[in-house]
Amino acid sequence: GFNGTEFVNHIVIVGWDSFAEMIVDNLIVKEKKKVAVILNNKEVLDLLHQQYDNKLIFTLFASYSNVEKYGLANLDKSKVIFINLPSDTEKLVMLINLKKLYPDVNYLVALDDANLKETFESAGVTYVLPKARIAANLISSYIFEPHVAEFTADLMDGSSHSKKDDYDIRQYEVVDSNPFINKKYSYAFNELKSKYNTLLIGIGRGEHSNRTLYKLPDDDFVILKGDHLIIICNNKSEDIFDKLFYVEHGI
Repeated sequence: GFNGTEFVNHIVIVGWDSFAEMIVDNLIVKEKKKVAVILNNKEVLDLLHQQYDNKLIFTLFASYSNVEKYGLANLDKSKVIFINLPSDTEKLVMLINLKKLYPDVNYLVALDDANLKETFESAGVTYVLPKARIAANLISSYIFEPHVAEFTADLMDGSSHSKKDDYDIRQYEVVDSNPFINKKYSYAFNELKSKYNTLLIGIGRGEHSNRTLYKLPDDDFVILKGDHLIIICNNKSEDIFDKLFYVEHGI
């Protein structure tokens, strides 16, 4: 990766392990998104280029402490940087160092210790995922609400996304040509359910630290340009909604 990349609006992953492998597999194989991986293991680097389309993956071999070199991965033009180092302490140090160089980029971390969520938010992280807390909630649900847990796990399980008759949660930005712009939530909900057997479960509004998620908002809630429609839809309907909403799913 010493020659750099021209990727833009791509996902950058700092650090490599089995967790990162599952994420990259989902992003590249399922979503066909461009990913830049920064890692300190040359053997893994070679394997990645054998496993994935080189038009969709860029790898940079670098020491995790040498953040000045990360510019070769076009971090300033990326969509989000996922910091995936072994410990929460290392993640925090990396976040602080990268924020100095790339203050306007979105950052994502998956925490082992959920109690550090506020610390990372104060340091400037955009999205925080407390892994242990989510796993604990899902396990608790399996114990006393097994069907709820099965439904939730199925929606999140990337292995089922290749099945066209399975369902997934997607989000679509509302652009000028969206048929539901300036319409009420109840109208959009009924139209999507009756015509496409799809559920509109929420509206995202705002960006980054100012974002708000409205889960099943009131019927009179008005959908505005720039909002994100969050839907549960059949996988085979993906092309339908890309055309209906005049935009690809995601941010």
